[in-house]
Amino acid sequence: MKTGLVGFAGCGKSTVFSALTRLETTTKGGLGSIWVPDHRVERLAAIWHPRKTTFAGISFVDLPSGSFLEKTVSSGALGRMRNLEVLAEVVDAFSSGG
Repeated sequence: MKTGLVGFAGCGKSTVFSALTRLETTTKGGLGSIWVPDHRVERLAAIWHPRKTTFAGISFVDLPSGSFLEKTVSSGALGRMRNLEVLAEVVDAFSSGG
C-alpha cells in the first residue's frame, strides 16, 4: 500500500515519516517502506514451510509542504499523488495558539 503524508509546513509530517520508517527526509520529501510483522504469517510459515514468506508492506511518501493543501496544486505534485492509494493528513494539534 502506498501512503502519502500531507499537511502544512511544520505540522510534523517528517517526524511521523521518520518514526514509521526510521529514515530521514529531505526538503523534497522522502520515500520509505516498512514490513508489517504478523504472527499469523509466521505461524502458518512454521506449519507449511514455504520457500518464501512475505509480509504485508506499506510505503510512505513524505510529500512537500502544501503540495496537497494549496488552492492550485502543481502538476508535479499531482503526478506524485496519482500513484498513491492513501492520503494521510498530518495535523499539528500541539501548537500553542493562545
